[in-house]
This record gives sequence, structure tokens and C-alpha cells, in this order.
Amino acid sequence: MLLFVVKRIYLLIIGYIKVGSGQLAGDLRRSLKRKKLTHTTRKMAELNELEPFEKSQDGSKKPLFGSTSNSDDSNENNPEIEDKTEDREKWASKAEFMLSSLGYCVGFGNIWRFPYLCYKNGGASFLIPYFLMLFLNGIPLFFLELAIGQWFSSGVIGVWKSICPLFKGIGYTICWISYMCCIYYIVILCWIFYFLFMSFQSPVPWKNCGNEWNTIYCRTERKGAEALNCTLLGLGANCTATATSPSEEFWKHNVLEITDDIAQIGDMRWPLFGTLILSWVVVYFCLFKGIKSSGKVVYFTATFPFIILFILMIRGATLEGSLDGVIYYIKPDFAKLADPQVWVYAATQIYWSLGVGFGTLITFGSYNKFNNNCHKDALIISSVNCGTSFFAGFVVFSVLGFMAHILETTVEKVATSGPGLAFVAYPEAISQMPISTFWAILFFFMLVTLGLDSQFATIEAVITGLVDEYPWLRATKWRKPAFVAVLCGSMFFLGFPCIMQGGMWWFNLMDYQTAGLSLLILAFFEIITISWIYGVDRFSDNVELMTGRRPFLWFQVCWKYVSPFCTMTIILANIIKWNGIKYNGQPYPGWAEFLGWCMCLSSVMMIPLMAIHEIYKTPGTLRERICFLLKPNAEAMAKIERDTASFRGKAPVVFV
Repeated sequence: MLLFVVKRIYLLIIGYIKVGSGQLAGDLRRSLKRKKLTHTTRKMAELNELEPFEKSQDGSKKPLFGSTSNSDDSNENNPEIEDKTEDREKWASKAEFMLSSLGYCVGFGNIWRFPYLCYKNGGASFLIPYFLMLFLNGIPLFFLELAIGQWFSSGVIGVWKSICPLFKGIGYTICWISYMCCIYYIVILCWIFYFLFMSFQSPVPWKNCGNEWNTIYCRTERKGAEALNCTLLGLGANCTATATSPSEEFWKHNVLEITDDIAQIGDMRWPLFGTLILSWVVVYFCLFKGIKSSGKVVYFTATFPFIILFILMIRGATLEGSLDGVIYYIKPDFAKLADPQVWVYAATQIYWSLGVGFGTLITFGSYNKFNNNCHKDALIISSVNCGTSFFAGFVVFSVLGFMAHILETTVEKVATSGPGLAFVAYPEAISQMPISTFWAILFFFMLVTLGLDSQFATIEAVITGLVDEYPWLRATKWRKPAFVAVLCGSMFFLGFPCIMQGGMWWFNLMDYQTAGLSLLILAFFEIITISWIYGVDRFSDNVELMTGRRPFLWFQVCWKYVSPFCTMTIILANIIKWNGIKYNGQPYPGWAEFLGWCMCLSSVMMIPLMAIHEIYKTPGTLRERICFLLKPNAEAMAKIERDTASFRGKAPVVFV
């Protein structure tokens, strides 16, 4: 015991002498020439020169933020210290970050939702509320998420725990919403893989009737809305049915084998089971090394869709009737702007299109360099994303105009959104083109790349959030890949209901409830926490330190006033207009509605429940607890102060 005490005193004295004389800093600088050290070690060298001292009770000096001396033989021999000071992984290049962010934002919604919304809500006039909401709400929130991730250099759980411990539940809510979304979102990818494999036939299988899955109502040539007369055998009654296209029957009776309601879950669709396995295997190998692997994949998956969209636009422009489709798409109807619902649609589409609230932007920002220009990134990525949505409308409606011409009907009767566009309308139009097999392969392969980018980006937010919060998940070389495998495996099994014969009912239920109202409520809490609790001024100071300039004044106004107002308006509009969940006009039973609301509330309830838990475990009176928990985490902020000392050009100060 005596030897231990003597050793400690000796090491402290030597450490003090070295720090006081600058020898330790000099040693570290010289060692940088001899061997490769981490970024964290270089910062320690700077801090040893800059860090202030304070007097202790016995009159001795000690560093304000803990000992910088080599109190044990070395920090490298202490696994706990080594884990805490390990340099955070960064993007290998700026291109990887930009492409990953673009790949995440540009997804299925750009292809099958925005063009239809634009057409239904005033054509070109819809761009007025759309771009207004982009600049008032979309870009400011996009920038906000990138910036807070870059400032705190942590996953979503760590970020919100640092910003406001009372609302640390925001981070867990983000992880849970993203987790649930990934369960059903990848089912779209498994449908696309199925269509892609079936496209390697000539002609494509959804071109003609007469297949085993077709019904008596299937018609290859349909002029307008052709009605068929039939007789109900044994009842002596007549009925009238509308003719259906081969592509619609292929989708319903071959791909889905859909049942009549959600209660009839049916059997497993084994072809979809196989494509679901394939989808998860591809996603896993894109993710298991984190951004080291996914950052390389996006060089292809993020650029390929733009190339194919351009090719499809040129092909669509050469089709007969394509001009009629484009006119339907962009023809302005300014009277629609008087409808408040059009503005709600525009604001809502901005949220879904930019991917705000899923934690992915925070995660991607956390892997940026500290002084990265996130101002410019937010403007470029969000603008390219929304421009892609508008451009995709020309690709979609030129082909729909061609299909309307073939069927001798109007574009209005063939236009649709969602899966119906990607798996019924567009494939049917492709089947009418020469060398339809080639165009089908091209189209569905483009959708594969769109889906992969969004899927593994969203999962990356969950992985990073949990791994940063629980470092033991990455304590060894193979622990993180194993954790990613377990996470992907759990989502694979939970996705089984969506690939049963009644799977479309379950998919629609999850799509409505997991990322609908709950995501908007989450976004509202995010904005309020940053703007009114953490403070716009403090956050602007953080941004100025990182980028060299404060955020635009209109950004600050939007964060504090415009974004909370817009978000709350969308929430209220969704609640007021709520009319139950339906699929193809058929309402869901009460028990399914209840299950859907459980999915919705299971995520947002984490925010108040974790706030109560934090209040309970914090000492002091209720008022003192709440006041303490509303302040940023002192330990996290002190760490940032130390790590950013070189950017300030001064010694770190104690965070108050």
C-alpha cells in the first residue's frame, strides 16, 4: 500500500513538472513524427499546452478537466481510457457523405408519390406551396439535423441525451420508429426483386392474359372502362364487372395472392420469402462494416438511378401520347392554391421526401469532420432531392400518357400513386413497348438501388445510435458485425406477416401508423427542444464555431417560429381528417385499428416515460430536478469544449 502511494505521488509530481515545462507536449509532438497517432492523441497534446489549472484544497495544482499526466504507465494500456478516447470513424471522402445523403433522400416517394401529388393538386401551381415549404421548413430542418449530428459527433441517443437529458427519450423514439419502418419498407424491395427476376422473360409475364393466375375478367385490349356481363351460377342473377389488366392481375393474384381482409392472413408466399432473404443479405453486407462498407456501395447505388431516370425520360419522350401525359402533369390550376389541404400535402411531402425525423441525417452528420460546411451540404442535397422529384414526374407521366393513348382513355384514369404506380401502371406501359424485357429490367433494377440506399441508411441510424450508447456492442472486432446480424435477423422475422397472402393488409397498416402521426409528433419535440430549450442562440454559436459563420437569420426564425407552427398544423390536420385506415376503400376492423394505434403510440410514449424515469432518478426537489434536466448534459458539453479547444484558439472553459 505504501509503495502504491509513493508511486502515485511520484508520477503526479513528474506529470506536473512535464506539463508545467511543456515537455509532455513536446514529447507528443516529436512522437507524431516517429509513429502514427490518433486524432484524439494530437488533441491531447494541444490540450496539455492550453488546459488551465485550478488549486486544490492542499494547495497543489491540477488540470481543470482531470489529470493530463501519465499517471499510469500509459493510457494505451488502460482499455477503459482507450475506448473513451478512440477517434470516431469519419467518412473517407466528402463524396461518400454527399452520395449517401442523396441516396437516402431520393427514394420511392420521389418516383411514385410526388408526381401524383403534383398532378392532383394543381400541376405546376403545386410547386408554389411545395418550394415555399421547402425553404421555410424543409431546408432549415434538414440543416438542423446535419448540424447537431456534426456538433455532438454521436448517434441519435447520445445527441438528445446531451442536448436535454429530460428529453433523451427522443433518441430512443427515433431508433424505434426507424426500426419499425425498416421491417415493412424492405418488403417493397422484396416485391421489386421478384418483379426483376420475372422480367427476364420474353414477353414479360404481365403482358398477356391466359396465365394460371388470370381470371375471366382479364382483358389485354381495354378501351376505356370496359364492363363485362356475367351470371351468378345457381342463383340465376346477373352481375356486372369491370375488366382488369394483365398487370393488375399479375400483381394481385401472382405476386401477392391477396386475401379479402386482414383477418385472413393466409399462407406464406414462398417466392417472396426468398426475395426477402436476398434483400436482407444484400443490406447486411452493405452495413456490417458501417460507413466503411456502405460509403463504397453508394458510389453505384446513388448514381445509377439518375442515369436510368435520364434514359427513361428520353425513351418516354419518344412514345406516342407522351406529350399529353406531360401536359396533365404540369398544367397549372391556380384555384387549387385556395384549398388548405394542398398546402398540408406540400408540407407533409417535404417531411417524407427529405427524411427528417428518422435520425439518419443526424447519424450521417456525426461522421463528418468537425469543420465541415453543413450549410452548403443542406442546400445542395435538399435542392437536388426535390429537383429529382420534379424531374421524375416527367419520366412517369410521359409513360402514363403513352398508356392512355394505347387504351384510348385519359391520363386521369390511368394515373395512380404508391405501389399501384410501380407495380401495375408503369409495368403495364412497359409491356407495350418494343423490347419490353430490357426496359422492365432497367426500371426494376433502378428501384432496387433506390430501395437499398434508403433501407441501409435508416438502419445505420439505429445501429449507430445503439452502438454509441452501449460501447460494449463494438468492444471487439466481430461484436458489431454480430450485432448488425442480430438486428437484421430480428427485422427479417418480424416482416413475415407482410409476405403472407394477407401481407398487403399488414403492410398498409404499418405504413399508416409507424411513420405517420408518430413521426410528426417526434419532429415537433425535436424542434421545440433545440429552439426553445437548448436555445437557437447557443445552437447558432455551435454552428459558427464549426463552419466559421452563423446560420442565416431566416434559418433561426424558421427554427423558432415557422417550423413548430408548420409541424403542429400538419399534426392537427392529420388528426382532424382522420377517417380510419382503409385499403382499396375497404375499412380495417376495430381490432386492427387498435393495433395500429399501439404501433403509433409505442414510439412517442417513450418521450414522456423516459422523462419521468429521469426525474425519478435525479436527486433534489421536483423543481430542481426538472431545471437540472432541462440543461444540456454538463459532461458531454465539457468533452466538446475540450475537443474543440484548437478551433477556439483558447483554453477550454467549464460549461455552466
